[in-house]
Amino acid sequence: MPIIGETKRGMQINKKSQSLFIWHSCVDCGKERWVVIRKGKAKSSRCLLCGLKARKHGSLGLFGENNPGWKGGRHKSNEGYIFIRVSLSDPYYSMVGATGYVAEHRLVIAKCLGRCLLKSEHVHHINGIRDDNRIENLELLSPDKHLLKTNTCQNCELKKEIRLQRWQIKELTEQVRNLTGKLMGIN
Repeated sequence: MPIIGETKRGMQINKKSQSLFIWHSCVDCGKERWVVIRKGKAKSSRCLLCGLKARKHGSLGLFGENNPGWKGGRHKSNEGYIFIRVSLSDPYYSMVGATGYVAEHRLVIAKCLGRCLLKSEHVHHINGIRDDNRIENLELLSPDKHLLKTNTCQNCELKKEIRLQRWQIKELTEQVRNLTGKLMGIN
């Protein structure tokens, strides 16, 4: 077992690199591992898991308000949904994704109900506008009801076609009845 501070070339420790490595312990959990040396010191002071936790919780100093790219903890996704940054101390923190953000429409419903939503609960935008997160425009649905709502809308072409087909069937059925009645009356 190597000792803390020992250095070796990558090929000596079964790495595919000739870089210099140092046996180092994580500053958070104490896990020991080989770390690449950059500019005379270990490239990372944390192991992978602790590094991810530190980034997620913003303890590295470059996240949240300390980041020069900070936009107030609110952003719009490419799909049109609004996402809100939720702090670790917030009671709704369990709803955040890997980035530390939660979809605003889910947060609005959760706060209205006074509890965190389950992953299986879906929030539907009644008017179809994904960034309209007013409580009167949102409804909580089960996965199957949400699928039904999102796949069938009141004005979609398929629904219009179905209504037209039903009307045509009704008309044809009426014509058949009339013709059958006339034929029966003739015999």
